[in-house]
Amino acid sequence: MTVCIAAIARDGYANEPERGDEVIVSVSDKKLTLFYTSGDGVVSKRFHFHSEWTALMAGSDITPCVEIMQAATGLLSGKHNTLRNIASAVKTAYQNRLQELIEDRILSRYGMKLQEFKASGKNQLTVEIFNSICSQIDNTSLECEFLVFGFDDNKIPHIFVVTNPGIVNVYDKPGFWAIGSGASAALSMLFYRGQNEDTEMEKALYHACEAKFMAETASDVGIETQFFISKHGHDTMSHKSTLLEVIRREWEKQGKPKFPRNVIKRIKELEIELTKGPVG
Repeated sequence: MTVCIAAIARDGYANEPERGDEVIVSVSDKKLTLFYTSGDGVVSKRFHFHSEWTALMAGSDITPCVEIMQAATGLLSGKHNTLRNIASAVKTAYQNRLQELIEDRILSRYGMKLQEFKASGKNQLTVEIFNSICSQIDNTSLECEFLVFGFDDNKIPHIFVVTNPGIVNVYDKPGFWAIGSGASAALSMLFYRGQNEDTEMEKALYHACEAKFMAETASDVGIETQFFISKHGHDTMSHKSTLLEVIRREWEKQGKPKFPRNVIKRIKELEIELTKGPVG
């Protein structure tokens, strides 16, 4: 499994922030676990599938993830950038892959597609076989989920999660969420800190990193960490390589869970930069 975190925050904290001042901070580990082996720092959990949208993946079987996100990209061709369209594309791609898995794993031996099975399977098969197939279908699932975040055409930030069998839950309120085996620990920390969409960017970054560090006690959450800051119409943020080291060091010295006195000042000194242009 893993832990993936996303949180909406403010770039340039102000009493009356304008639309477009929001950013989305995302943090995840880089550990990959497959069957009986695993490796830390192996893989990026991030899919940039639209000019303004990114997905982070988690699960015990992430093999379908690339195909699902590629399919979602194709489904978005020619569509307006709205939360409904983005969520529908990821949901449909997820459900289509689940249907293919059911047909390949269960129905192929009977030469049937899922639609045919639903329409006439009861008439073509014995009661015992039909009921057995229904039970197998009910127990078939994709062992992966996606934490999706980005901005619509009105520059409004959104966060949603897609889980088996293609269920979409939107988390624009509370403005953050986490998935993976470390999600409970991460979410507990974010709620404890009072993270919300009006939190300034540097503090939100610390909150998200802290939540990830706390989640490292969970099974299969790696120590290696990556983070990104997204803003409408901008490249992914750039940062000095020492930034994560500073945050972890300050957390270990003064956190757990006290808030380190100088950590926000140190983050600002290390120059988080958002540059104009399409995300690569």
